[in-house]
This record gives sequence, structure tokens and C-alpha cells, in this order.
Amino acid sequence: MIDISKVEKAILEENLSGWLFFNFRHRDPIADMVLKIDKKSTNSRGWFYIIKGAEGYIKENIKIIHSVEPDVLKNYPGKTVFYTSKEELKEILKQFAGMTLAAQADPDLTQISFLDSGTASILQKAGIKIVSSASLVKKIIGTLDNEQILSHEKAAALLYKIIEETWDYLSINFKKNQKITEKSIQSFIIEKFEENNLVSDSLPLVAFGKNSANPHYKTGENDFFLEKNSIIQFDIWAKLLTEYAEQADNEKCVYADISWVGFAGEEPPQEITKSFNAIKEARDSVIAFIRENLEAGNTVLGFDADKKARNILLNRGYKNEIKHRTGHAIDIELHGYGTNLDSVEFPDKRTLSNGSCFSVEPGLYFKDFGIRTEINCYIQNNMLYISGGLPQNELLVIQYPKRR
Repeated sequence: MIDISKVEKAILEENLSGWLFFNFRHRDPIADMVLKIDKKSTNSRGWFYIIKGAEGYIKENIKIIHSVEPDVLKNYPGKTVFYTSKEELKEILKQFAGMTLAAQADPDLTQISFLDSGTASILQKAGIKIVSSASLVKKIIGTLDNEQILSHEKAAALLYKIIEETWDYLSINFKKNQKITEKSIQSFIIEKFEENNLVSDSLPLVAFGKNSANPHYKTGENDFFLEKNSIIQFDIWAKLLTEYAEQADNEKCVYADISWVGFAGEEPPQEITKSFNAIKEARDSVIAFIRENLEAGNTVLGFDADKKARNILLNRGYKNEIKHRTGHAIDIELHGYGTNLDSVEFPDKRTLSNGSCFSVEPGLYFKDFGIRTEINCYIQNNMLYISGGLPQNELLVIQYPKRR
């Protein structure tokens, strides 16, 4: 059951009149997650739930429910008001004129914007001011507790181990002149997931050669063979199931998500080595930037962290090769609801603070290849930690016996 007091405290910290939830046919997953509503429950009519905030506005939480579904929020505290027509709904909403309510609507953050324009218009015409709930969403479902951080850390450590095992498997077979396909390596990784009780919402990415130029390449659509002197990109993500959290959607099961890159040969071309050094420098600059600011007691924004990495790459002469933001939030969803490292795609000016968990994954993408390094980090006790193991600091290369 939802801890209403925790939500009310977060609203008070933002000095808002309240937090307004609207849901219709479970279109708003944030409403379901925050309020802990069963996704299978019937929701054929729109309902509103206003959780009270600052004093002087509403004395108790308000449920505005269609009379066809009177029990939709029966277990939630607050006063219930029923409506049967659109005109009745409009009159009810006018009672809250002059209030400033947070809702899932944000001009920049598409991932939290679920309030439809029609409903937003009705609210505004009723005299209600709507502001973004982004910071509230981050606090309630985009911030990890200690148990969730432990789940994430365990998953990350296993992913590091699987990358090492996968590279050993690939190298041994490549040196034996065995035919290696993207699909076969992907299948090996999936087997390792199963062995380690890891689950994922989608299949891991394995890209050879020019396929690595596509950041969201789908392995297996066309099964490519690994050729000598070509790049190898891994991107794997999963969460760990335990005896305490046997279901993948358990709120204590948190994702980890890492990317490593290798080369099928002994001496990578200068262009590849130069590109790898650039993304490694960008990645490490983000880590140093966040750590320095946390130690100094400064506020750190996801927006600024992305700018730090982006400027490194721009200063190295890369512009058109940058295709995506530096990192995304991680929680029970792979791309979570916390702060992203993003100043360009969906600019995120929320803070990175205790309980924040996120990827740092600068990448460069050319015509014939792409290259990306990805690590995960979390903040605990105002300190930044890198999850799972040591970041990749050198390209993986096939180790052949030394020539005599």
C-alpha cells in the first residue's frame, strides 16, 4: 500500500498545493507506480486523485471518481466526489481554482508526460495551474533506497563477470577460426543470464563491424559473422531475481546496464583507438565532475553532467558523431524516472542526489563503426560510487600467441 505521508512530505518540500493524478485505462504508469495500483484493475473512466500539499488549500486528499466505478480508489484516504458527466466534472474541478498542482506534464521530459492535452485544458479552464511533477517523480520512484542499491550493485557485478566470460569465449573460438555470429554470442550471454538468475525486458545487444554504428541495433535480424579487424560492441542490461524478490516487476529489483567494446585483432586502427580514448575521457570527466561537486556541497544537475561530457567530445573535433545523451536514470525500469544526464535531447535540470542511480555512456558513431563505453553510478551518503566493477579503460583485443 502507498505511504501517503512520504508523498505528502515531498509535496510540502516543493511548496505545492498538491499533486494531481489523472488516469484513464492505465495510460499513466507513474500514477500506477506511485499509488501502487494494480495494472489489471478496471479503469474504463477517468479518475482524479489530489494528494494535499501546503496548508491553506485543501484539508484532505480528494478523489474525483466516475459513478460507474465507485470503488476504483476505495482503499485510498480522502474525500470522494462522484461525477457522471463532463459538465459535472468541470463544476467539481472549479472548486480547486487558484491552486498550483503538480501533474505528469513537462515541456522537456517526455518520459514523465502522460497528462493528455484535453484533460490539461479542462483543468486550466477550471482555474487550476498545472506544473511539472518531475522533481516529485524523482523523489518518489526515481530515488533508490539502500535495498534497491544493493540489488543494482549485485546485478552490475554479475554483468561485469558475464562480459569477461563472453570475451573469453569469443576470443578462444575466434583464434580457432570458428565461425562466430552476433546471434551465437547473444545466445551465450542469454545462457549466462539464466545461470545467474538475471532477467531483462529485451535481448542484449551484440554488434559486429558496421552494425555498431547503430546505437540501438537489434541483434539477430540479420546474422552477421565476425570478421578479422572489425569492432565488437556489447550492451547488456538485466536485473537480479532473488528469494526475496522473485518477480521481475518487484520494486526491490533494480536494473544494471553496461557497454563494453572490443576489436577482433591485435592492433586496432588509430581511428578506433582515438575514438575510444575520447569517450573514455568524456566518461571519466563526468565522474570527476560529479564527485568534486558533491564533495564541495554543490548542487549537481543531470543537464550539467551531460554538458561536461559533450564538451570533451566537441573539443576533440567530434560533432556529428554524437548521437545521444550521456546517460539515463536507472531504477526498476531500465530507463528509469530519476535524473538523466541530458542537456540536448530531453534537457533534465533535476539534481543528482542521494539515491540517484544512472548510466554514464558517451558514444561516437561513424559511417562504418560505432563505439560506446557505459558504466553505472549511484550516489549514497553524498558520495558517488561506480557499480559492479572497474570501468573499461582499454579496448578489448584478441590476444594471439607471441610470434617467435
